[in-house]
Amino acid sequence: MSRDVKFRVWNKVDETMYTDAINNCKDTFDMVLKHPQIYEVMQYTGIKDMNGAEICEGDIVSAFDGKIKAKIIWGFCGFEFQWITKHTAKIRMKETEPIFKNISIIFEVVGNIYEKPELLEEGVKTK
Repeated sequence: MSRDVKFRVWNKVDETMYTDAINNCKDTFDMVLKHPQIYEVMQYTGIKDMNGAEICEGDIVSAFDGKIKAKIIWGFCGFEFQWITKHTAKIRMKETEPIFKNISIIFEVVGNIYEKPELLEEGVKTK
């Protein structure tokens, strides 16, 4: 079974997210990697949310009308949830944990850490 390896890039200077250009041109990808002060590269996890949206590093996902929120990070074991909601971290007894395969059943991408950083705050509604 193969998995799509895709990336997206946040341009820190013009505050724009790029997806297609980075995946379709090796020269563009090489240029981005040479300028980490300008570009933040994020990888697609290989998993889609409940609406079919691709979940990438830096995405903020939500479930149960925002009662559970997490940021997607690259962690010790690969892609992980970093729980934003404190009660979730308390119940799960950890602040991060590996993403489980059936994420698409309940989670949806509600933004990302660059375009909607306010979603990193616990009390902010996702819809």
